Amino acid sequence: MLASAKVSIWIGLGVFVAGIVLTSVGFAAAATSGGSYLALWGAIVFGPLQVVRGVISIRRSNAELLAILLANAQLVKIANDQAAYAHYLKQMGANR
Repeated sequence: MLASAKVSIWIGLGVFVAGIVLTSVGFAAAATSGGSYLALWGAIVFGPLQVVRGVISIRRSNAELLAILLANAQLVKIANDQAAYAHYLKQMGANR
């Protein structure tokens, strides 16, 4: 999930940059020759939307991972507390 989100971000950035560059080149050529140019609005709009989708996907993955870690951390704490208490009782019995 995380790898596909990163790919999504890079694709979005690539499409956006390509749209800006190609539109700029077309505009510069049209400005010198007095012709028309093609504005690649689809790429300019789609690119950032794809980046946002990728970022949202990464944030969701991180939130899910954090929830899993917190749930497991509580179980580990309980197990460690039980082991430490058993060790404490064993030491107290040996000291008597």
